[in-house]
This record gives sequence, C-alpha cells and structure tokens, in this order.
Amino acid sequence: MSDPMKYLSNAQDCLCKATVAANSELRDRWLDLAESWLAMVPQDLRTLEKIFERALQGQGLQPHALKTRH
Repeated sequence: MSDPMKYLSNAQDCLCKATVAANSELRDRWLDLAESWLAMVPQDLRTLEKIFERALQGQGLQPHALKTRH
C-alpha cells in the first residue's frame, strides 16, 4: 500500500538537499528525485503538490523549474 505522506516527506528531504547542493548538477539531480517522489502521490491528493510548490518558492526556487528541466 502506498503512503503519500511518506512520498511528500521524501520529496521535501530531496528539496532540502537541493538547496544546499555543492553544484548545479547535484541540485538538478535532487530536484529530479523530488519530482519523482511527487509523481507517486495519487491524483486525488495532488493538491498537496501545491504545498510543495509553495515550499519551493520559499526556498527561492521556481516551481516550474521541475517541469522545464527535462
């Protein structure tokens, strides 16, 4: 059984690591991993993704950066 809150927690951990990454390559890898965790959140809980996007903005990152780097 899936655990959406665990997925969100993992995504948040990745986001934190991205904000302190030593270089842009590592930052991008952490952001990719965060996005992968978010993709596992069921569609009916996607409103929680908005919380993550606000967290990105709070860290000085752009939410669309996750989608446009691919």
